[in-house]
Amino acid sequence: MASSGTGTTLLAWVALAVAVAALALRPKAGPAPDSDADLGDAGSLENRLADAEVRLEAAEQRLRETAERLTKAERLAQEASGNAARAVDLVKGGGGPSPVVEPRDGPTEKQRLEKKEQILRAIREGTLGDDEVMKIFGDAKDLGFLDDAVAEMEKLAASRPADADTQVELATAYIVKLLSVPDGPERGAWSMKSIAACERALKLNPEHWDAQFVKGMNLSQWPDFTGKQPEAIRTFERLVEQQERSSPIPEYAETYYHLGNLYRKSGNSEKALEVFRRGLALHPEDKVLREQIEVIEKR
Repeated sequence: MASSGTGTTLLAWVALAVAVAALALRPKAGPAPDSDADLGDAGSLENRLADAEVRLEAAEQRLRETAERLTKAERLAQEASGNAARAVDLVKGGGGPSPVVEPRDGPTEKQRLEKKEQILRAIREGTLGDDEVMKIFGDAKDLGFLDDAVAEMEKLAASRPADADTQVELATAYIVKLLSVPDGPERGAWSMKSIAACERALKLNPEHWDAQFVKGMNLSQWPDFTGKQPEAIRTFERLVEQQERSSPIPEYAETYYHLGNLYRKSGNSEKALEVFRRGLALHPEDKVLREQIEVIEKR
């Protein structure tokens, strides 16, 4: 994802290039004209300066246009980041993003170890609140003991095989771990662990909303060549059917968003539009669904 820092750096390079080009167009210093020939040369120099000014104005206009495009790109990147954070946040009820630990303001080693013991104890005792799972494991990642936290969560899930909520909490922990490793086979392995935990929860409760949502999100992130997109679509379709048997709540709009995007990714924009409209009819205040409809209708 492009950050505002990236955009600013690119703009600085463009500005530098324009400045160098303008510098190259300027005449070199030399003696003052003292003859008619020199005056003729001066007239020619004046023409070249006028031409340079025109070119410089054109370059400055291109710079302004580039700046406008970068500003728009940064805004879209921020919106995409917000949508992604919103989806992850919804995995366990809106716990919010994990706090960023700044190196210069980070905890002492003693504080880090105390926080580690506090988090591991909460996991062992199974006292995590519905809105705390992402935050707890995010803190563990930031403080450098995510593997220990995941191991404790695995032990808890193994000791509670009939508790669907605990299996989903484990699936969520696996997502945090997945996001902490580079792209590649390891991410796939953690995703499969998360999917398996969701499937255990769904065997216990086939209509567990969180389990279906987390499973669908996992499946939807795999590359097309893995063939997991159809299963992702089926998962979100079942979730939509389940949702529509109850009163709508704001979180349900996310299901329509992801299902519509999966249809669009598969090349079925007509079906995607149908899903977005269906979601907007139930969630008329959802700006993201409205924007998706506008994007497709403008094509």
